[in-house]
Amino acid sequence: MTKFFEVLIFIILIIAAFLMISHFVTTVKFGQYLYLVKPRFSPSPPQVVTPAPVLQPRTSLSYTSPSVRPTQPTQPIQPVRPTVMPPPGFTLGDLSPFYGKVRIGYVTTFSYLGSGNRINLVSDYSLDTNLDITGWRFRNNKGQEVTIPQAVNLFPPHLVSSLGDIILGRSTNVYFFNSSSHGPSLHLNKCTGYLNGIYRYDPVLPKNCPYIDRSSISHLSGQCQNFILSLGSCETPDLNKFYSSVRSDDTACRSYIDNFSYRGCYARYSGDSNFISNEWRIWLDGQLPLDPSHDRVELLDRNGLLVSLYSY
Repeated sequence: MTKFFEVLIFIILIIAAFLMISHFVTTVKFGQYLYLVKPRFSPSPPQVVTPAPVLQPRTSLSYTSPSVRPTQPTQPIQPVRPTVMPPPGFTLGDLSPFYGKVRIGYVTTFSYLGSGNRINLVSDYSLDTNLDITGWRFRNNKGQEVTIPQAVNLFPPHLVSSLGDIILGRSTNVYFFNSSSHGPSLHLNKCTGYLNGIYRYDPVLPKNCPYIDRSSISHLSGQCQNFILSLGSCETPDLNKFYSSVRSDDTACRSYIDNFSYRGCYARYSGDSNFISNEWRIWLDGQLPLDPSHDRVELLDRNGLLVSLYSY
């Protein structure tokens, strides 16, 4: 019986030892398994937070949009100057700054001696400033020259008219004459036609005086109206004809015909916006001989540069 218990205890001890060994081995292997299958996590590095960019206030000088590439500043477009073709025998350096702004419209000759010649100048419509042509010169193909003189701009009848420079605006006509005249060179107006009765102009001044308004004389006597209507444009009444046509005691008619003179016309119309004409009449101080058949007339500015050229 004792032997049996010893054997039994021995077996139990063996079984217990076996179980302990198995548990140990299993634990070791399971630990190795955990070691093998467990992912090896490394500690995460600290995250670096980048601060948001600080936007500068937008100004016209320093701000540039990050999505738009800055462009180079553009140069202002320069106007293209028209190409001027100088006349044969001239270069661009020979041309006046006023070339094309004033031109010789025509030249006429009335005598083989050169007297009675007429030259017309016309300022272009594109002329954007007043242009002083006093001191400019005309030259023929022989090199002979004559200088443009001064003239009377406004001719008030009650004052001494003084000479001044000839000033051209746009679309102005100037007529130059070689013929002699006993009247001043002048800027025409509505009433200058009456000056033909005071001075001996050659040729005579244009007779473009204001017409007679019938309504303005309807209050006068029939004889007076007939006499007034018989007058030509810019004609100063002949008092001998007046007294032979109208009763001498018709003081109203006698007072009214005083309007038909340069003084009376000037008093009535000098305030009109269109009183001054766009035409000048100039008598040259010297003669410019021109060939009656063919010649070339040059217009030169004060610096001797070519303004216009006319050949005939």
